Amino acid sequence: MVDYILANYKVYLPSITRALAAAKLLLYISFNGWQTPNGKLTLTGVYIYYLNKEGRVVDYMLTLPAQLGQHLGINYAEVISNVLNMFKIIKERLSYFITNNARINDTYLDYLVVKFNFNKAHRRARCAYYILNLVT
Repeated sequence: MVDYILANYKVYLPSITRALAAAKLLLYISFNGWQTPNGKLTLTGVYIYYLNKEGRVVDYMLTLPAQLGQHLGINYAEVISNVLNMFKIIKERLSYFITNNARINDTYLDYLVVKFNFNKAHRRARCAYYILNLVT
């Protein structure tokens, strides 16, 4: 089953890359990480959102890679940077990075600020669902 899923994923990569390149509006990036309790496995889900020409939200889960190493901001930065490169997403196409309030998100955004030369304060949106969860 895993081989089937990975094979289909590889088939759809070029069409997703083309769809992102054709998007008329800016792209929004979101991600979330999970780590096993023993710290041996870390996964990072990377998502992208944009409005299509009809004004409908289009979203893709771009990847769910297992990370080597710990649940750290610099590791996230490498994952996000690699995903942006893989899908040929350039600085001019980026809008907001939607993140929760975790400190590691500041670390990865600091890294991406250097790589893509943008103002972090103008490109980060806090996840409202995460904030509401903390409040409740």
